[in-house]
Amino acid sequence: MLRKEIVTTEEQHALDRLGIAKNAREEKARTRDARLKERQEHERMMKLYREHVLKEQPGAELVQIGGMQPVEDCEEVGSFGD
Repeated sequence: MLRKEIVTTEEQHALDRLGIAKNAREEKARTRDARLKERQEHERMMKLYREHVLKEQPGAELVQIGGMQPVEDCEEVGSFGD
């Protein structure tokens, strides 16, 4: 038997307050966010290690600029609609 004072029409927020995922999608998102945060922390610690232990000077990050080289000896291939 249900008691009226316990039953409410409001949305339940107990799981939100406790930090518990309500469904698999939320679990996957939390796992992804945790991995991303862990990766960022790892990169930060590696940067500190390089600066303080290896005495490397922080420099500009390398960016590779360039595209695909043109292919010269190509044979055109027709399709069935030709």
